[in-house]
Amino acid sequence: MDLQAWALGGVVLAVSYLWWWWLNFSRCEGDAEKPVIRLDDIANPQYRAIWVLANYVGDLLGLWPMYSVDEFVEEAKRRSGLSDLGDESEFPFREGLTVLLESCNDPNTHMTALGRLRFHELVVQLLVNRLRIQEKISKHPEILSETVEKPIFIAGLPRSGTTHLYWILANHDKLRSCKFFEMVEPVMKFDFLGWLLWDVFGYDYRLTRGTYGYWFSQNLRPDYQAIHDSGPDRPEEDMMLTAITFQCIIFSVFLSSEKYLNWYKTKEPMMPTKYLKRVLQVLQWQDRQLGLPQKRWLLKSIDHIQHIEALREVFPDATIVQTHREPVTVVTSAITLVTYGCGMSCTPIDLKKMGTLWASFIETMLRDFVNSQKNHKTGKVCNVLFNDFVADNIKEVERVLEIADVDFDGKNRKKMELFSCAHQQYRRGKVMYNLARFGLDKHDLEKKLRFYATHFGVADRVSN
Repeated sequence: MDLQAWALGGVVLAVSYLWWWWLNFSRCEGDAEKPVIRLDDIANPQYRAIWVLANYVGDLLGLWPMYSVDEFVEEAKRRSGLSDLGDESEFPFREGLTVLLESCNDPNTHMTALGRLRFHELVVQLLVNRLRIQEKISKHPEILSETVEKPIFIAGLPRSGTTHLYWILANHDKLRSCKFFEMVEPVMKFDFLGWLLWDVFGYDYRLTRGTYGYWFSQNLRPDYQAIHDSGPDRPEEDMMLTAITFQCIIFSVFLSSEKYLNWYKTKEPMMPTKYLKRVLQVLQWQDRQLGLPQKRWLLKSIDHIQHIEALREVFPDATIVQTHREPVTVVTSAITLVTYGCGMSCTPIDLKKMGTLWASFIETMLRDFVNSQKNHKTGKVCNVLFNDFVADNIKEVERVLEIADVDFDGKNRKKMELFSCAHQQYRRGKVMYNLARFGLDKHDLEKKLRFYATHFGVADRVSN
C-alpha cells in the first residue's frame, strides 16, 4: 500500500508542476487587464480532473488513512532516524494534535483523500522538524545561549497590508525573514549532498522540497494565490514554526473545524511564543554555520494579534508593527481566505457555519488586540493604517524602520521602491468578496466591531 501511495503521489507532483508552470507563465502577463475572480466554487470546490481522479483512487484504495498520535510520532521517528522530541512538559504537542485528529475524523469535516494526504504529510513534517530541532539543541547546547536581538514582528489581520509591508521590509539587507521553504523544513541537514550544493552552487536543497508542497497546494486551488500572494522562496508567515507545538491558527486553513478553533481559544499563547524563540535560536546558529551574516529578525503572522503580551515578555526589546484597516472589509477577506483554503482538503463547506464561527473568532481576536494596547507599558509599537500605506508605501516603511532603529540608506530605499513598483495590488487578479454568502450582515458587523475601528482611527475609512 505504501508503494501505491508513493506512486500516486509522484504522479500528482509531476502534474502539479506542469499546472504551476502554466499558471505562473501564462496568466496575468504584462499590462493586460487583470481577471476578476469570483470564487463561485468556494462552497463546493471544483477540482481539475487529475485531482478528482486522485481523490477517487485514494478513497477506493483506502490511501492515507488517519493515524493516531502515537502512529504519527513513530512515522516521524522512522523518517528522521531520531527519537528525542524534547521536554513535552515545557512544550506539549499531543493535546493539540489529538484535537486535530478528532476534528479530521469527524464526518462533518468532509475531508477528501488528498486532504488526508496533505494533513498526513503536514503532521509528519512538523514532528520531524521538532525532532531535528531537538537534535541540534542536544548536540549543541550553546544554541540556547543565542540572543534574539531586537526582532520586528508584524501583526494584523489578512488584507490589512501585512504581506506587502512584510515583503517590502524583507528587502532590507539588515533584516532576516523566513521564507516558505524554511518554514516547511527549518533545519538543514549538514550531510555531504547538502554541503556540496551549498558550497559549490550556493543552493539550499530545501527549496526543492518546499517547492513541491507549494505546487501541490496552489494547483488544488489556483485562485488562492490571488487572495494570499506567496511563493516557495518568498518570505512567509512564521506560523509553520509555532505549528510544531500544534497550538496554531494555521490548522484552521486546512480543515473547517469548530472543535479545534474552540480549543485553540482556550489556550495561553506563552508556550508557542517561547518555542518560536527556540526555533529562531536554532536558525541563527545554523546561519552562522553556513557562513551567513547575522541580521535582525523580521517576522509576520496572524497569530501575533493574540500573542502581543507574550511577544513583549519573551522578546522585551522587540518592535511590534500593527496594521489596521476598516474591520468589515478585513473580516470579509479573512473568512474568504480561510474558507477557500479549507477547500484544498474538504468538500463541501458550510458557508454560513464558517461565517458565524469566524466572525465570532475574529471579534475575539480584535478585542484581545485592543486590550493589549490598553495594557501596553513597555516596548516599541508602530501602527500602520492601510490607507496611509497604500497612498505611500515607502513613506510608511521609512516610519517603521525609524521606530525600529534600522538604518534606511539609499541602496535599501531603491530596492524597496523597485519591489513595491513590481508588486502592485491585484497583480494576480481582483477577487470579488461577498459577505452575504456567509450569512453575515455588513451593518451588524460594523456595530460589533466599532470598538476596534474607533480605537485605531479607521472608523471613517470604510473600504469597498
